[in-house]
Amino acid sequence: MISNLKVSDKVFDNFILKSVMLRKTRTGKDYLDIILKDKSGEIAAKLWNVEEGQKDSFKAGDVVKVSGEVDSFGSNPQVKIEHIEKVKLNDEEMNKLVEAAPFNADKMFEEIILTINNFKNKDIKLITKTLIDKYEYKFKTYPAAKSFHHAMKSGLLFHTFTMLTNAKKLSATYTFLNTDLLFAGVILHDICKTEEMECNDLGVVESYTKDGQLLGHIIQCICEIDNVSRNLNIESEVPLLLKHMVLSHHYHPEFGSPKYPMIPEAEMLHYLDILDSRMNQMQTAFNATKENEFSSRVRMLDNRNIYHYNIENTEEK
Repeated sequence: MISNLKVSDKVFDNFILKSVMLRKTRTGKDYLDIILKDKSGEIAAKLWNVEEGQKDSFKAGDVVKVSGEVDSFGSNPQVKIEHIEKVKLNDEEMNKLVEAAPFNADKMFEEIILTINNFKNKDIKLITKTLIDKYEYKFKTYPAAKSFHHAMKSGLLFHTFTMLTNAKKLSATYTFLNTDLLFAGVILHDICKTEEMECNDLGVVESYTKDGQLLGHIIQCICEIDNVSRNLNIESEVPLLLKHMVLSHHYHPEFGSPKYPMIPEAEMLHYLDILDSRMNQMQTAFNATKENEFSSRVRMLDNRNIYHYNIENTEEK
């Protein structure tokens, strides 16, 4: 597994291509810059001697068999590829490669539908149910991001499900919150990542769509809420409040939110989102690091190194 690879190890195994780009060396020679992925993690790789027929024969999401050796680039390991070819694997073999959410997608989705069905406000229920029905398949398959948090099959659904679980617990403490509005904001805040990214059935993002690059999922979702509300002839303040929640959930302008949260439910949505995404990154870095060692820097966590401590859970008798 990738998580066990170290410098000088020989490699002869199956991987998923998370990304592949044709680049040139300083001397003008072509090479493939690749990220290999399996269930345990990912690792950079290079194919230096690129044959003419290999330049455009691989794409993100391909399953490949790779032989080579692990060397290092700076302080990071990478695979020097000697041979690479596409392969077809059976379901059992694929399960060893594909990282997926730890809970069953259908069960998580059922919980979200149950939550929507329990909404008391009919406008919130109509808008949320219409959009969740429209994006059901992608919502149950897509990751939450290409590289950062919940970058796994069904990661978007898992991220939403976890946020919704936390929202229900925190709303029992902060009882002044409108739970219909908060829960709908959680369910809808990232739903248009299904339109922002191109993703295959393995949950691997192949690229970003044109609309995704030019607009991004926040603006795309606002447009969707607006269109659905007009089609349903909703004239209440609900669409405006939902759009504000989506618009402000990244909090800072440099992260894509031109407005800070201006209602309590939007403020809570932001912190639910940032908590779940950061804890997922913490867990990923912690699990990928050996005991009593520090991880490599985690970009999403302000380039911090995460320490994998070792404490025995013992009870005093």
